[in-house]
Amino acid sequence: MFRFNIIDDWKSKKKLPVFTQITHNHIIIIEYHIWLTLPYTLMKNRIHIVLSRSKCFNTIGNGITIHYCNSSDAVRIIKTHYKNKKVFIIGKAQTLFLEKAKNDPEHYTCEL
Repeated sequence: MFRFNIIDDWKSKKKLPVFTQITHNHIIIIEYHIWLTLPYTLMKNRIHIVLSRSKCFNTIGNGITIHYCNSSDAVRIIKTHYKNKKVFIIGKAQTLFLEKAKNDPEHYTCEL
């Protein structure tokens, strides 16, 4: 089972402190174009999975772990390496994983 959480409007001044707190030391799945708009200081001490059709690599350093991959590889990476971490999905990536949960509820579950 792949469990995930959805966070809407996470960039708002009101929700940003909550987002920063609950995602600390957990996984954030984000679409590539949204990722490009973020400052690194906001996202330290998290595991980032950046969804991309054309990029496929990993980078680790300075308190930041990033996996660039497609959605299928994202699920595989999480199940293989990060079983005990919570998964938070932000931006347009939400639509993709909500559709997976709708079409395959036995294997995908949205917790929020």
